[in-house]
Amino acid sequence: MLIDEEGLVNVDAAPVALVGLDCEHNRISIVGELDAYSAPAFVASFTEEFQALSGDCIEVDCSSLCFIDASGLSALIVVARHVRRRGYDFDVVSTGASLGRLLELCSLPSV
Repeated sequence: MLIDEEGLVNVDAAPVALVGLDCEHNRISIVGELDAYSAPAFVASFTEEFQALSGDCIEVDCSSLCFIDASGLSALIVVARHVRRRGYDFDVVSTGASLGRLLELCSLPSV
C-alpha cells in the first residue's frame, strides 16, 4: 500500500482506485475507478483503514469515483456489511445521479 503526500492510499500501487481517510469526519473517499481490477484491494484496504475510524457512522464519499462496475458495486456491499456487523451505520455520499440510482436499485442503504 502506498500513501501519498495528501494522505491518499493507493490500494493497488497503481492509479486506479485511491482511498482517502478522514478520521475527523469518519469518511473514506474513493478516487478513480472501482472495478474488477481494483475491488479486491479496495476491500482489503477499507477493512484495514476502518480500524482507525470511530463514531457511529462511516461515510464513503464517491464524489471522485469516475467508474464503477459490478465488482465495484459488490465491493461496496461487502464493506457496508463489514461496517454494519460491527455496529456502525454506513452511508455512501456524494454519489452523483447514476451511482445514486444504481445504489437505490440495489438497496445498498439496507445491506
